[in-house]
Amino acid sequence: MIANSNNGPGTAPDANYTAGITRMRAAGIKVLGYVDSYPQWDPIGGIDKWTSWYTLDGIFIDEYYTVHQDIIDHALSINPNFFIMGNPGSDVGTQLITAGMDAICAYEANGVPSISTLQSLHSRYGDALYVLAHTVASLDNNWLTQALPYVKWIYVTEDTMANPWDTLASYFLQEARIIAGSPAPAPTPTPTPTPTPTPSPSPSPSPSPSPSPSPSPSPSPSPSPVVPSTTESISCSSLSFKDPKVYQTKNVGYVAYEGLVPCGKCSSVGASADGSGGTPAYIPCQLCHFFVMIKSIVDFILFRIIPVIAVLMLTISGVMYVISRGDPGMLTRAKDILTATIIGFVIIFAAWLIVNTIFTSIGLAEWTGLEKGWFNIKCDITI
Repeated sequence: MIANSNNGPGTAPDANYTAGITRMRAAGIKVLGYVDSYPQWDPIGGIDKWTSWYTLDGIFIDEYYTVHQDIIDHALSINPNFFIMGNPGSDVGTQLITAGMDAICAYEANGVPSISTLQSLHSRYGDALYVLAHTVASLDNNWLTQALPYVKWIYVTEDTMANPWDTLASYFLQEARIIAGSPAPAPTPTPTPTPTPTPSPSPSPSPSPSPSPSPSPSPSPSPSPVVPSTTESISCSSLSFKDPKVYQTKNVGYVAYEGLVPCGKCSSVGASADGSGGTPAYIPCQLCHFFVMIKSIVDFILFRIIPVIAVLMLTISGVMYVISRGDPGMLTRAKDILTATIIGFVIIFAAWLIVNTIFTSIGLAEWTGLEKGWFNIKCDITI
């Protein structure tokens, strides 16, 4: 169970949390304290508060797109037996499994992943793999049974965005019974349906192994948006960008790319803020990329072209003023050019500031500070 109060431990100890955590642990449930890896959420300080206010079994690190060994090491310095979970939310790469990291969430998305996707993820993450699936209207017992050999930790819920983890799934007990009580025989999909309704599909402990009306091994209500190895047969090898551009997402961290268009090509997922590092992956074009590209174009015009034009016009105005030699007409034109340039400059940047402020207020952008471009588009993407 992951305890979370506003992206961390909250501002002060809470008696309700203390009672709840105590009851959970008494029932044999491990409780992990939530921290966000972003520096503005102070994950180190969050760990200190969690461990001083409550008795926990581990730490859950969200937004874990790159290795944060300092966070892991700090948690383990407090309790070497802590269980550490990292959540990038997608298949960013097995490089995240470093010393002390016990589990990585390589799938957090709308709908359950296909069994073939779980097989592929398990082949690389092994027992460190866990899965979070939301917006699943009803739990498919057959799918869950087939999924269990490939994922050690799994949670499925019908709850939806923006926060699909704020209520318990209505079918939670059903889900828990299957996970706890089923040995989950290895799912070998049976592509040979027989005329009789009760075939004998491989070694199965029951003569009626599939209550599902479909013999398909992956009756997922929606196809997995995470395709770890094949995206329209496009394979991405190592990338090297001469002039990388970077945008930040809510679910996979920083993504580095080159050129004007940020999608429909291989990019570096989970990169650092300067565009270095990350895992090569093909990124299909999505709505988020429209705003990223528009911002890139607007920033280029505002910060590369407009200043040059403004300097040029100010220079022309100054030259006309100097050579006017008392000519009232030329002097007036020089002043008009100067005034128009300054007013235009102010209007353009004021409009840009207003639009970005609106985007920030609706959650599409965030303030990043003057040294990082002022504003940054931030939205979900699917790999």
